[in-house]
Amino acid sequence: MTHFRRGTKRFGEKRTASEIVPHPKASAQQGSKNYFDFMITCKHGFPYKPSAICFDEESGLVALGTENGELRIYGRPGVEFRAAYESKIAIKLIFPLEGLYQFLTICADNSLFLWTLGQNGEKLHFQKILIVMDEVEKDFTVCSLNSTSSLFYMGSENGNVYLLDLKTLQLSSDVIYWNNATALIHSYARVHPGQVVAIEINPQDSTKVLIGFEKGAITLWNQMRNSPIKSFPGKIEEMKPLTSLSWHPDGYKFTSAHRDGTYIIWSVSLNQPEEPPFRPYGGDEECMGINKIIWLNPESQSLRIFSGGLPASFADKHTLSVMRGVENSCLEFSSRVVDFIPILDPSDKTGEMLMVLLEEELVCLDLKAENLNIIPKPYLHSIHASPLSKIAIYEGCSPLLVERLRAAQKVSKYALEISDISWPANGGCVREEVPLTRTILISGHEDGSVKFWDCSTQGMDHIYTLHTKDYFCNLDEESTSEEKDTFWPPFKRVGEFDPHTSDHRLIIRSIQFDPQSSTLVVGGEAGQVVILELVDQERLYEISNALCVVGQSPNTGTGRRLQGDQKLEIPTSSLQFSPGLQPIMVLLCHPAKPVTNIAFKDEWGIVAAGLMVGFAVVNYRTNTIVMTRSLNTNQEARQGKFQTVRRSMRSSWRRVSGRGPQIQVNIDVKHDRNQNTTINELVLAETLLQSNQPQPSLWVCTSSAMIIRYSIDVPAPQQMFSMPTMLNATQKQISLLHNAPVVGVILLDRTYNPLAQTHEIGNLHFPEPNLNSPTYAVIITEEQIKLISLPNLKNRNKYKFTEEAVGQRISKFSYIRVKVQESAKSRIQWSSGLLVLTQRGNLYAFTLPDLRLRRHATLLAANDIRGIESSTFTKTGEIFHLASSSELQRCRTCLHNQQYYLRQDPSLTPYDGSTGLDYIKRRMRRMNLEIPFEDSMKMEDDVDQVYDLPNSRPVVPEPVKINDSEKHVSSSDSSGSSDDDSGDDDAEPVMLSNPMAHSKLSDMIEESRKQTDHAKAFYKDIQNKTNQSISS
Repeated sequence: MTHFRRGTKRFGEKRTASEIVPHPKASAQQGSKNYFDFMITCKHGFPYKPSAICFDEESGLVALGTENGELRIYGRPGVEFRAAYESKIAIKLIFPLEGLYQFLTICADNSLFLWTLGQNGEKLHFQKILIVMDEVEKDFTVCSLNSTSSLFYMGSENGNVYLLDLKTLQLSSDVIYWNNATALIHSYARVHPGQVVAIEINPQDSTKVLIGFEKGAITLWNQMRNSPIKSFPGKIEEMKPLTSLSWHPDGYKFTSAHRDGTYIIWSVSLNQPEEPPFRPYGGDEECMGINKIIWLNPESQSLRIFSGGLPASFADKHTLSVMRGVENSCLEFSSRVVDFIPILDPSDKTGEMLMVLLEEELVCLDLKAENLNIIPKPYLHSIHASPLSKIAIYEGCSPLLVERLRAAQKVSKYALEISDISWPANGGCVREEVPLTRTILISGHEDGSVKFWDCSTQGMDHIYTLHTKDYFCNLDEESTSEEKDTFWPPFKRVGEFDPHTSDHRLIIRSIQFDPQSSTLVVGGEAGQVVILELVDQERLYEISNALCVVGQSPNTGTGRRLQGDQKLEIPTSSLQFSPGLQPIMVLLCHPAKPVTNIAFKDEWGIVAAGLMVGFAVVNYRTNTIVMTRSLNTNQEARQGKFQTVRRSMRSSWRRVSGRGPQIQVNIDVKHDRNQNTTINELVLAETLLQSNQPQPSLWVCTSSAMIIRYSIDVPAPQQMFSMPTMLNATQKQISLLHNAPVVGVILLDRTYNPLAQTHEIGNLHFPEPNLNSPTYAVIITEEQIKLISLPNLKNRNKYKFTEEAVGQRISKFSYIRVKVQESAKSRIQWSSGLLVLTQRGNLYAFTLPDLRLRRHATLLAANDIRGIESSTFTKTGEIFHLASSSELQRCRTCLHNQQYYLRQDPSLTPYDGSTGLDYIKRRMRRMNLEIPFEDSMKMEDDVDQVYDLPNSRPVVPEPVKINDSEKHVSSSDSSGSSDDDSGDDDAEPVMLSNPMAHSKLSDMIEESRKQTDHAKAFYKDIQNKTNQSISS
């Protein structure tokens, strides 16, 4: 029996709220093979509350630590490793042991951990070594690594410096006590210098160490003689409170930064400064202290980088200053500067890049560019640059669509100044498929922007950004202060994070996209609906708009209250639009209430928008409003009063006997009269309504337990612009007896397959809809799931949700297509399923049409409202939800649906073997058999690779929680597979595309197949001979 498992559980860790728990009844119902297996794959976005960063130039890996004790290591795209302390201790500092794939972390509780990325076959694992520091009574304040002598210096609050020998992982007996370090300062030996604030190793002589103390004393220490060489300054009265130190690359000078916003240049040969203290900003005005300073490059190209130092009037700004000679660039960020590290050019050892870790984003700058251009990063995107308000996922998109959007982004007026230098973290190796289709994630934000992301693989790459604020003219823009803009220095705004929303009416509430026609429809907070199409040329035109009155503003609602319900306005003049998504039409609804749902069909040219108070239907090809309707619960409830006694009795008898058409009509319910009806979902589809002939229709699902159906008279394509589109309400509406709000409806064809879109039929191999009678509809309410047939509206199946989960109500749902394949040789079949997420974060999986419960999981904690509301499903079984304000968690159910992902763990070294015969060679080596055709199996490095990895799964591991009491711990592969994994040896190899080798693809496929057939025959012959020898 296959249990519902989470693919990243390690080392017997305790179950948490996100742990997968089998449902007892679901376990009893499942068959011998469960196709609803579940695993957590990866996270997209930026880590929550980062606290430390380091970069190992030799291995090309960057490491980030967080305040909740999580360590993340990144290399080239696809190379990512994570681990976390179970006690969630904040990581203060990270130091790389260059070339050893090891990282030393210092935590807030004064503990040290050594993390090792070790090679274990083709898998990577973490090793954690706890270093107990009982001898140190005070917390560490600053640390420094001497890579030459393998000594680790640790400054403490008591002013002493402790040494750790990394070879033995033991504290050295040579402790640098504060009274010995300050012995050369006149009359200062008996005065405590304060805590250690800086330790810097001489770049030319590692035996010389600079030690800086809080009150301003600086000591040059000789580690070989264990004695001070010189102190700076020589007198107590010349000392200034110190914050940071930095050596000049030549090792003969250094600079010191101080709390008064000044820095001083010192020469090792003198006890006095070479120049008077220099204050970069403010002149005689009081300034804030410089937090950290770095001195790079020779004197002719002197480069000083420091944070802080601004006048006290700018205390609310987060800045980083780059001084190249006399030229100063003051970079302003929207969040606090946590740390920054320079990356040197290997050829001349000058500053090439600057990696800045901010509280809400990571920025990499080109130090050799005049304007300090941004170096684009392949991951760690700040998806919360403006707070997320809506997420939509679309699978099976064409690669051409992605390329068109990328090309449009390059010429956008919002495009940043991008450097030509590539991302510095390129360590590790990864073998990855190039999918034939793309998965696009579209995110809506509170500033009115809509961003497109490529999520086809484990990464998340930014494609395109749309700004809807460009289409309106009466926005509440934030006023800028001319006084501060003219004040020196001129600030240069850097970074994407901007949490402030100038006009809350721009918040994106609904998103619908058609990948086939490249048409996008977005709905906003103030009732605006923007319809856009992808155009590759620049155009100048006036935006078409329409104003419709949906109803009166209700007294209560779920949306944000806007002052006066002020609607947005469209410019009356022509506007210039750059290539990309350009508006076709803008629909302005009154009252200005949030657009909760959108449905549209590009083939019909129709968009339906649902608001809190009603809905509107518009034909955006003819720029006409087809219909508007206001939903009033008082009117809906009064329907029962005008029923005849005969009809009421007949309806009651049918409810008792279960006979006759199941058109369920509510009797008047008094407690619902004062409630406001809202629209939960709109569906546009061609299905059976009143006859056996398919007909375009609109389904309106309301919170008053009703589904209102409309038939649509769509003109023929040749009459699309001459004939009007008409909507007619059907005679038979659906009103549910249990009076629970309708969450949504799924329309199925005769074979229980969904009414797939055009791109899903072509790219995802969904079957074309079979609309012969009967078709079906799955109605999902907060309490029940019901399957009815169309057009007669008869009940076919029902699942009472509240009987299985007391107190649970359905919040989200999605149809899923389940791949059913008993073995690698059997025929692939597809089945229909249903995923349901409750308001308490529980996930349920059902099969259709029997509505049998197959899986139950606790996906999210009951109090994680943000994660539950943001959850989004795909038809192939993927789940996206917000894990924090800055990260998206990605999960997958129905693992057999998996078509492309990272097929193997990332590695620190290139993979051994590059053909589809790797698994055969490994097994033959275990049998100590000679491989005579091994040379013929080798391929060139730049050609496509063919190999077989049965039962492969996503491989990026989740944070591994480790007990602090453990001394040596290593994580295993998240996929749970190894070379000995069960799988059919005769399975067809999986073809992986290498973008650099498309020209050689056709030739290598045939050659690889011949080699595979030859290897299989040889392997079977050897196996038969081995079996014969064993039996004899």
